[in-house]
Amino acid sequence: MTNAHKEWSSWLEKRNAAEKAARIEVGAYKSAHEKTLFQLHHCLERWETDRVMINMPPTDEQVEQVLQHLNALVSGTNRSVAHWQHLPAYKDAIHSIKGAWSDAQEAERELEAKKAEKATADSMLTEVEKLMPEPAPDAVQAIESDLEERWSRVARIDDTLSTMKDSGNITSDLEEQAAAAKREVDRLEAQAMLGDVDEKERQVAAATLAKARKASEKSAEQAEKQAAARRGLEEMRAGLLEEIDSLSELKQSVGFEVAKADIAKHEAALVSAIERLNIPQLMQNLNSARADASRNAPEGHSYSTGRIKITFPTMYAIDEPEEIETSGLELSE
Repeated sequence: MTNAHKEWSSWLEKRNAAEKAARIEVGAYKSAHEKTLFQLHHCLERWETDRVMINMPPTDEQVEQVLQHLNALVSGTNRSVAHWQHLPAYKDAIHSIKGAWSDAQEAERELEAKKAEKATADSMLTEVEKLMPEPAPDAVQAIESDLEERWSRVARIDDTLSTMKDSGNITSDLEEQAAAAKREVDRLEAQAMLGDVDEKERQVAAATLAKARKASEKSAEQAEKQAAARRGLEEMRAGLLEEIDSLSELKQSVGFEVAKADIAKHEAALVSAIERLNIPQLMQNLNSARADASRNAPEGHSYSTGRIKITFPTMYAIDEPEEIETSGLELSE
């Protein structure tokens, strides 16, 4: 694993985590807060008077004024029939306003907490972005080298697997060899009974049979060893393919960052090149000469003021030049 691989993998992992943390939805908390403010306003507006104006959103001072007014109505010395009839409404209004006010305050606290959390997460993301490794093309090349090395190892494993016999075939071959040796011994024994074979040939056949039987007995052990080797190679191959997938994603991510840096470089070079042309001064000289000519020209002759407009392409990586009009030059996006 190259240093570029390690460095970029570590940074991308940190940035992905920071981006995930920064994806905090403040909008839902803002909507919830606004909803509580509308409810509070609804509770207050019926008690609006010339002395107490209810804004949207209501201020704490306005809420306190309305509550003070309602409490005065509840605790007042007026004991008329009308007062007793309206007393439950006054108490209900106090209860509703206090509840709506409490909800609005709680929603505001939650919103502010979420805003602070979002600000902290955004700040952390900005700090991580500053730690990005140098987005140079050789970083992509280094990762490509890692990929090529993994593919080379996969090819070697594939070649090895293609030359390995199936475990069942190994056992079958050894058993067939033992059976063939047994048939040869049987044939020689039969011929010996007929006096058609010598003792030396019989001994050779018997030794061959013994070796074949011994090999057959070990066939299961050999087959298991080969099966274990195959399993190990296949597991190694699967692991390499996972690394290749990971490296391919890394190569694309790093390639994107390198390309964005390249865009920024060329966009800045474009703006710098236009600025170096000194077009404003050239246009000022030309228009000054035209103005002199117009002042001294015969009646009916005049020269217009010249202008050059440069329209920039969309700038993706640097701040777009502001539209300006000075000395005959206009820059726009």
